[in-house]
Amino acid sequence: EALKSIISFIRYAKAEYVVLADCYQVCNIDFKPIFQQHFETKADITCVYRETDINIDDYSPVVMMEVDENKMVVKMDIQKSFVGHANVSTDTWIIKKDLLQSLVTQAIERNQHSFNRDILKENLGNLKICGYKFNGYFGNISSLQSYYKVNMDLLNNCIRDELFYQPGRAIYTRVRDSAPTKYGDHAKIKDSLIADGCIIDGTVENSVLFRGVQISQGAVVKKSILMQNTIIREGISVNRVIADKFVSIAHTKSIGGQNGELIYIKKDGVL
Repeated sequence: EALKSIISFIRYAKAEYVVLADCYQVCNIDFKPIFQQHFETKADITCVYRETDINIDDYSPVVMMEVDENKMVVKMDIQKSFVGHANVSTDTWIIKKDLLQSLVTQAIERNQHSFNRDILKENLGNLKICGYKFNGYFGNISSLQSYYKVNMDLLNNCIRDELFYQPGRAIYTRVRDSAPTKYGDHAKIKDSLIADGCIIDGTVENSVLFRGVQISQGAVVKKSILMQNTIIREGISVNRVIADKFVSIAHTKSIGGQNGELIYIKKDGVL
């Protein structure tokens, strides 16, 4: 469906090759060795995959593949959910623009909707589809639990360095300059990521704080994700909470997930 909506852009694009990647990925991939393998194997399509253990919240659907000793994809299996060890597609592909245009046009004519099921899997015998194994960090955001896990992964120095400090592969985003975060006399910070513009006079542990978050004196935030301009008032305890933008917690003394559960507070929520 996504490719159908941009078929005109694909048709008039001047590039010879197209790199397709989905929007749920958190990774930093060097495409040079992938292109090198693509040319060496003379593949029509190269799929990037990972060999990994899969949990129930990791992927939906799960696209698994078997790759032979010549890096050829010989089998694809698509399941709604899966738990176990497998080679899993990262939904990242390299393909010639003209071939992509032809395959998408055919799919539209046949009222087909899935790139994995209707194009890749159906053409395993007609096209040379190869797999490239990616061994780096890959965060998959497909649920509230996986969103939380990926954010907590960023507290790991090794993962953070791999994502954001790769020479020649910088991550660019929109610049929004604001004042540095202000830490009060009672602030206690441990193993957390804190954006600029925050005002903190309480305790923050193992958490991710977006821009403009305010933590008042006596407040305790643990294992939580607080998005832009969230306010935690004095004496309030927050644990395993994901707060959307402009949330204010002022009237509840304690809020947190129990037995591994998470608490999500919607945008503009007041508790």
